[in-house]
Amino acid sequence: MNLPFHSYRTRLKKGAVSRLLNCYAVQSAPEGRAPTAIIGAAGISAFSTISASPQEAAIAFNGALYCVAANTFYAVNEDGIETSIGTIAGAGSVDIAKGVGQVAILRDEALWVFDGTTLTQVTDADFTSRGASKMAVLDNYAGFIEPDSGRFFICDLADFTVYDPLDFATAEGNPDNLVSIESNQRQFVLFGEDSIELWDNVGGTGFPFVRVSNGYVENGCIGKDATCSADNTVFWLDQDRIFRKLEGITPRRISNDGCEQQWQDYATVSDAKAFSYVFDGHTFVVVQFPTEEATWVYDINTGEWHERASYGYDDWRAAWVVKAYGRTFVGDTESGNIGEMDANTHSEWGGILSREATTGTIQNESRWLFHDRMELDLEVGQGIESGQGSDPEIMLDISNDGGRTFVAKSNRDLGTAGQFNKRVWWGPLGRSRDRVYRFRVTDPVPFSIQAARLDVR
Repeated sequence: MNLPFHSYRTRLKKGAVSRLLNCYAVQSAPEGRAPTAIIGAAGISAFSTISASPQEAAIAFNGALYCVAANTFYAVNEDGIETSIGTIAGAGSVDIAKGVGQVAILRDEALWVFDGTTLTQVTDADFTSRGASKMAVLDNYAGFIEPDSGRFFICDLADFTVYDPLDFATAEGNPDNLVSIESNQRQFVLFGEDSIELWDNVGGTGFPFVRVSNGYVENGCIGKDATCSADNTVFWLDQDRIFRKLEGITPRRISNDGCEQQWQDYATVSDAKAFSYVFDGHTFVVVQFPTEEATWVYDINTGEWHERASYGYDDWRAAWVVKAYGRTFVGDTESGNIGEMDANTHSEWGGILSREATTGTIQNESRWLFHDRMELDLEVGQGIESGQGSDPEIMLDISNDGGRTFVAKSNRDLGTAGQFNKRVWWGPLGRSRDRVYRFRVTDPVPFSIQAARLDVR
């Protein structure tokens, strides 16, 4: 039996119900039992609880971790101890970036700059008269999108607090408003509502940026937070709710029909937020839909999508993921908590981490198939000493109508500590013309399916 290798759920449920929740597919070793295995996403252990709530944004600067929680900017040392630095007013989303010796924090069109010691709000009239909705840093210039216009402007070189009224330009390839900006491959990538432009730093006197001669893309962006940089390129959700990556000047589609049909049915996508992180050798691009309470994740290594959701929520409670002190930290959208991402942790901030894999349909031209036995090759014998997880189990649900409805079958033991020869199987499992299997583990133990065998006649 083929294991699911991505989330692919269309409106027509029959035949398109594959789902990976809090787990993702990886390529097996050459000697593996199947070409693809499924592993659980890393858990999050407790690290620090910041006084203010919730977490908004974070950055690693001069080797240390800094975060914005609610309306306060904090330094957080490697022991998780917070130091309040100053106030960041406003209620909108927070954009944060760094240059040499400075951190810029943008919120509700106002800007604050941290120089390593002091946090100061920018009062230069050439900034405040424009305001800004989005920013990025390139060659120690901060570039800003002027709201409701096609213009962007920059600060003085290496000083986020000083501005010249002539240091601006207009993206004129298409008369649409600019939405977002990213820095990539020593270029500013300017995202408009219906187009994209690439601008180079050519130096010299005056405004140093010019549009690349062929740097125009006939594709737009859905919202100011729906872009991110990763793997030496940029990713974004476009105006048609298709997720793309930039290859040269080609906007390559990387979402699939299953993702896109789900997204088309969302009432609100303008607040979509994209960010990236690297963990265990995989580069992930996260796309969150806050209003719709959904989180989708693209694995650059495999080119496949999976989903994330915190227990009791429909989406993942990750406001940001940042590396500092040689560790990977995660901010909580629901509290001031900061956690540490850890492959050996199988919970989130001490709560349940549910991992779920749903297969595609198993059928043969609508003939009756008799499912005699199914066996999973799993990580077993990893039960913990006491409490939940000391006698871990895997749950099985089956659907005989192509994934529309499911019925729970009996659970199977995953083995107490040291039961490495434990076998996990079910049977007989009745007959069906259109069978779907769903596996789920909520105990705090490793989740890894290496292969699956199904005896069918």
